[in-house]
Amino acid sequence: MGEMYDSKAVPGSWTEEPVQDPTMRLHPDADAILVVESNDTASENPRKKFLVSSAVLSAASDYFRSLFQSEFKGGAETRLGDCPTIVMSEDDPVGMQILLAILHYYNLEVYDTLDPKTLAAVAICSDRCDCTRALRPWISQWFGKVSATADVDELGFLLVAAHFFHSADHLNDVSARCVRHARAGLASVWEKHPMINILPPENKGFEVPKQCHLCQSSTVHEGYCTNQTRIAEYFGVLGRTGLWPSFGPFKECTVSELADRLGRVKYDQQHRCEADTQCPLRRALEGLSHNASRIVKDIGGISPEKGEAA
Repeated sequence: MGEMYDSKAVPGSWTEEPVQDPTMRLHPDADAILVVESNDTASENPRKKFLVSSAVLSAASDYFRSLFQSEFKGGAETRLGDCPTIVMSEDDPVGMQILLAILHYYNLEVYDTLDPKTLAAVAICSDRCDCTRALRPWISQWFGKVSATADVDELGFLLVAAHFFHSADHLNDVSARCVRHARAGLASVWEKHPMINILPPENKGFEVPKQCHLCQSSTVHEGYCTNQTRIAEYFGVLGRTGLWPSFGPFKECTVSELADRLGRVKYDQQHRCEADTQCPLRRALEGLSHNASRIVKDIGGISPEKGEAA
């Protein structure tokens, strides 16, 4: 059945092609038929049939071992020498084809490289069939060949793959890449992909924040909640209170006059950040006023006993 794929035409890369033979034999001693049906009516391949070895699959996972045990109808027929047909619904036929082919060592070179969406489909099937341990040698190889992608859709599929492969290292790496490359509204982009939507909420917690992490404002206000504008506004406040440029007032004013001007900076009303008292600029200005007042208050006179300033 190897003619179904032309591995020489696309070396080391798997490409989905229409299946000419309705049943794909994966092992010369196949003794069972798996029918994989998708619930996605838009799929180009909503249904695929595979002739498989119950021994090979039983050795790969407890899931398949249970499927072929004698107490199940399929297991009893297999032991009697018949070829039972077992229907697996709500699985991805493409993902299952790759999973079953690898477990049977069938055309392995074809699956050296998988695109992110296909990789996610394989991961979901692998998790359901308890085959992650058997695929472990392949997982790092697959992720390594898509490590350069910055496309948010592809990163979403890679996140799904990392989650369902139970790979903490790849989950950490891919989620960090999502943070680097994501834009606001990422959730609405991913909502278009049902496969990404099955991720648990805790694994989508890196979404671009809708809240300024410094101001804690529920809305990011351009012109207020950025470091660049705060610096400009900081010097604007100092200018309005007569403290900038600094060479004049610090040369001409007394300490008390400087403290008075510094005390007024916290009352400046030009800054309109809705984070109010949690805004970093407001907190910095209040701290400046407080420190100036404290310094003036703590000024001591000369101690007669020591002839030094107290």
